[in-house]
Amino acid sequence: MSFIKRYLTTIVAVIVILAIVTVGMIYSILLLSKKETTKRAFIMVTPLTGGGLYDSETGEELWDPFPFDVDMSNIYLTMGKILAVQEDLDTLMGIIDPLIIGDMENSIFGKLAMDQYGNSINKNIKPSNDLDPAKTDLYYGAMGANKAMMTELSTIYGEKCDVKMFNYDWRLSNAHSADLLEEFIRENGYTEVILASHSMGGVVVSRYLSKSEENRQKVKAFLPFSAPFLGSIDALKYLEDLGGFIQALLSSVGGINYDKTTNTLNIATISIKLNPLLNYLQEFIRSCPSIIQLLPSYEFFESDQYVKDGTPGLTYNGTAITSADELYDFYTTREWAYLRDDKGNILLDSEGKQQLKPYVADLRSFHDSIYVTNSDGEKVLSTTLVDTYYIVGQGQNTLIYYSSNTDQPATLGSNLLGDGVVPLYSQIGGQTIDLVTRENRLRLFNGTHGDTGSWLVIRDTVLSILETLL
Repeated sequence: MSFIKRYLTTIVAVIVILAIVTVGMIYSILLLSKKETTKRAFIMVTPLTGGGLYDSETGEELWDPFPFDVDMSNIYLTMGKILAVQEDLDTLMGIIDPLIIGDMENSIFGKLAMDQYGNSINKNIKPSNDLDPAKTDLYYGAMGANKAMMTELSTIYGEKCDVKMFNYDWRLSNAHSADLLEEFIRENGYTEVILASHSMGGVVVSRYLSKSEENRQKVKAFLPFSAPFLGSIDALKYLEDLGGFIQALLSSVGGINYDKTTNTLNIATISIKLNPLLNYLQEFIRSCPSIIQLLPSYEFFESDQYVKDGTPGLTYNGTAITSADELYDFYTTREWAYLRDDKGNILLDSEGKQQLKPYVADLRSFHDSIYVTNSDGEKVLSTTLVDTYYIVGQGQNTLIYYSSNTDQPATLGSNLLGDGVVPLYSQIGGQTIDLVTRENRLRLFNGTHGDTGSWLVIRDTVLSILETLL
């Protein structure tokens, strides 16, 4: 009996050992398989005007508005260096000359011209993602703005994941750019990504996230820097009266000789007549779907800042706009909303109705498209469905009230809950400050919209987040 007992005990022990070894082997294979099939990336998505653009046929770098090594913390030092080098001075004058003489078609802005349907006149313009960063800083966005961040992150995390730029054509629809981001991630084979963005890049990402659960499953985390998820009053101001906005800005900037009477900007011996430039830029931004899509959504005006304040964010001829229908009706009656013929007359359709620009007609649909309806039937912002850390600027005078009147200039109002461009509640997608603070998803900076896009300012915060993720 003792022999049989020892024999059975030995068999059981062998079976247990084999089972443990088999399970261990299966687990190791699964881990190895996951390691082999998981391709990771950190991807930086550029802001409005921040994406590098070039002509794919000629190779000309079309959108780098200041193609020099720029120290944004000391622009005067940068200008001093440029003026001291004849070759750099010649390059600068090549940019400025068409603006001085009003030759807008051959200016830096004219090369990016759009038709009123929201299409680029030059069909060869491409984002700079496929350019070699060793040969041009345009890969890192206009003015190489993200070079310092991407270089340091590549050094720290390059062995753990790819560190990639996603430039996009910031003139076009943010929905189109989101489609290209989806394609970029898929074609590179990334199955796990950390997305970061500055300003309008956050809107692009929010649309990418809303497109599918598959997209959201790939996103390990999202770090938006001052993203206007719900829009910005500044966009409305630009569209309504860019000239007045720029003139007020120039009048308030020290060290610039601006003659309001003749609308002339004088810098050293250079004199620029602003009317041709402002008129051209006004039509340019009115033809960019992306800028139209930055208009405040109805959720913008329903956010906590208005609930607590009790003051309506938008009024028209003294009447508060209090519903989504009223808001989008307001947008579709503005001067810049319509298609026009060469003489400036509004185009009519076959039924005699005034024709809207397609991206104005689709504005409400786009605003709705960054939301997802969950299983409970609740509409939620797509960024709340992934691990999002909101990096937010505040403490700057930021427009939050706009009162439009038919026969007189608009009246504006501001407060310090914002970065000077985007209100705080838009940056956190209409959530309450208490909620995002309680969930440890809010990183506040007392600084401007530009500050939250500066690696010098946000570096420590970004690295502290990435340390927990990579």
